[in-house]
Amino acid sequence: MLKLLLHPFSVITITIIVIMILMSLHFNTLEIKNSTQSITQLDQQVNLTAKEVETLKHKLEQVQQPEAKEKIIRDELLLQKPGEYTIQLPPIETTDKTTTIPSSTPTSPRQEWFAILFN
Repeated sequence: MLKLLLHPFSVITITIIVIMILMSLHFNTLEIKNSTQSITQLDQQVNLTAKEVETLKHKLEQVQQPEAKEKIIRDELLLQKPGEYTIQLPPIETTDKTTTIPSSTPTSPRQEWFAILFN
């Protein structure tokens, strides 16, 4: 039996089998690392989605309140209660009023304050 194990062909065969097993173990560890990374990414996505769902549920609860429904009916649909009158005002045009500073610019902060306060 010892003679069979020490034969060059059996040594080469055993060496090849051991190398294949080691390579298989190495590739399995790489796959495990990649799968753990993908699992953590998926967990993060699940957490984000859960937060979005919670915020949407909160918004839905707010919208289903009678006050919110009334606001939507009044503001967006422009409806009113019976006996109410609605007045719609035209948009107010605003003009930008800019103050003009004299063309001569003072050189010190004291002169600037003097020019603002007393001119």
